[in-house]
Amino acid sequence: MNDGPDKARSAWTIIMPWTQGYMAAWNDVRVNMLNKSPLDLYPASFPESAQKAYIANFCEKHSNYQILDAVINLVQIMQKTQ
Repeated sequence: MNDGPDKARSAWTIIMPWTQGYMAAWNDVRVNMLNKSPLDLYPASFPESAQKAYIANFCEKHSNYQILDAVINLVQIMQKTQ
């Protein structure tokens, strides 16, 4: 991300679709295995731009963690608001 805007843009074209795919699969588990209602992955209170900012901020503050940790943390926060 710190290697310039072109590399950062390329990274985000991978990160956000992967994030949404992970959260969609997690939603499937939530509904089919935990018998809970699905999580709104694009709530008005947490649109994709806010999710992206959250992930970037998490990764900046926790450089020794993996992107998965940021996404799991994001899901936990989204669960609390729905």
